[in-house]
This record gives sequence, C-alpha cells and structure tokens, in this order.
Amino acid sequence: MNKYKNKKIIHDGIKFDSIKEKDRYIDLKIMQKAGLIHNLQVKPVYTLIPKNKYNGVCSYIADFSYNEIIDDEMIVEDVKPFNKKTGKFLLLPVYKIKKKLMYDRFKIIIKEV
Repeated sequence: MNKYKNKKIIHDGIKFDSIKEKDRYIDLKIMQKAGLIHNLQVKPVYTLIPKNKYNGVCSYIADFSYNEIIDDEMIVEDVKPFNKKTGKFLLLPVYKIKKKLMYDRFKIIIKEV
C-alpha cells in the first residue's frame, strides 16, 4: 500500500501506484497510437534542486509526460485521487511545493488527472 492506500499494479512491465494511474497510461497509449500525442514518457524525472555540499538532490518524478500533436506543447501529468465531496484532488504538502518548484525552475504546470 502507498500513501493514498492504493494498490500498486504492474502493466506492460511498468509498476504503477494505482489502478487509476495504469488506466491513464492505457488511455495515453491509445492517444499516442491515434496520433493525438507523441513522445509519451512514463515516470520522467526532473531535478528541482541539484545536489550540493549540504543536501542531496531534490527531484520530482511525474507520472507521465508527452507532447500534444497540435502545438507540440509538453504536458506533465500526475494522477491524483479525487475527492467527490469537496470536488478537489487530494494533494500532499510536499507535492504542492514540488509543483511550485516545477513551475519556477522549468515553467511547467503539472496537470492533475
């Protein structure tokens, strides 16, 4: 079990943190095959703060990244649980900080799905 009490699952030899994440992967593979996206990457790693003499590297591991065909815009996605009562995604504080660092360092807005 992981932090959201989801069941980890393996599909296509890739370990996913949840069934929802695996299902999103399948959707993205279909979109890539249909020619709607390209350059699909699973678990891409972004260095947010490089290693220094005081601390190790601080990285963010996204669930997926890909480029849209229409404008070649790169999209970075993170699959998050959704709370139907509040209408919001469940976001841990460390994720919120890393999301801000992704924008500050790379001008990338992470899309929660």
